Amino acid sequence: MAAVATTQVSAQTVLNATALPANGFVTNFYVGDSAGAGPAGANVTWDFSSLNYTNAGTITVVDPAGTPKYSKYSTANLCLEIDAMGFMIYNYYKADANAISKVGEGVSGTLPSEIDYLTDNKVWAKFPFNYNETTTDSWRGATGNGVDTILYDGYGTLITPFDTFTNVVRLRTISNDSAFGLDTTYTWFATTPVVFEIMEMADGESLILEEMPTVTTGIRNIAHENPVRIYPNPAKEYITIDAGKVKGNVAIYDATGKLVKQAAIDGTAQTIATADLKPGIYFYNLVGNNNKQYKGTVTIQ
Repeated sequence: MAAVATTQVSAQTVLNATALPANGFVTNFYVGDSAGAGPAGANVTWDFSSLNYTNAGTITVVDPAGTPKYSKYSTANLCLEIDAMGFMIYNYYKADANAISKVGEGVSGTLPSEIDYLTDNKVWAKFPFNYNETTTDSWRGATGNGVDTILYDGYGTLITPFDTFTNVVRLRTISNDSAFGLDTTYTWFATTPVVFEIMEMADGESLILEEMPTVTTGIRNIAHENPVRIYPNPAKEYITIDAGKVKGNVAIYDATGKLVKQAAIDGTAQTIATADLKPGIYFYNLVGNNNKQYKGTVTIQ
């Protein structure tokens, strides 16, 4: 589904550090279907109102000092606690008047899924950030290094399936990762009443964030025995998914909610290559033709 874009005239929106969310800010997040990012430009309306989506959990802004690995990420002054259907993950940030930077992401209190940027933090957005401005950032950590080129390429109105946001800023980030090469990500930020990510799109997959009650999508999510077996787990080169007689489609997401693998399940064991995935914890969601969801995790070494 492609974004529908229109234009209207309004003053340029500047991304500033004056309204970052306080501890206790809560939003639901949803994983959406594939979509084009839409055009860059001034006064654009990005219409994603027809986007299909699945509830993925909640995100809460918390005090980093109260999190399991604060001793490692003690330079962070902002933290997102991600409850991905019962799996707790933490993303750590350092925010000041000049930028908000990633210190570590995908961090779990018990599972080795984290990516750290401790040697040289990874800039997420600079402040103030003006339309058509570009910033280049070199980052490095224990898990890799790279160079990001971030362009403020558009501002305007973003329409999601849940709400309409005005004064939205879009950033295009081209990341040259030492391990995985080039990757392009589009991020839409609300600027009022707080500066917060509304939607992120990487490789055509949308992650929608919104503070609102959980939305029912028509797929029942009830308690039932999970017939899905994934092996080997932990895995390196491949995983085999055996769902018994269940048929449907399985999607695999990384710790940030980005879709990394998907496959059809036809009632027989299916093998999926995983050698291209970074080490960490991944989440699978199998939607069966029986109108049930089956969820779990797999570790990639």
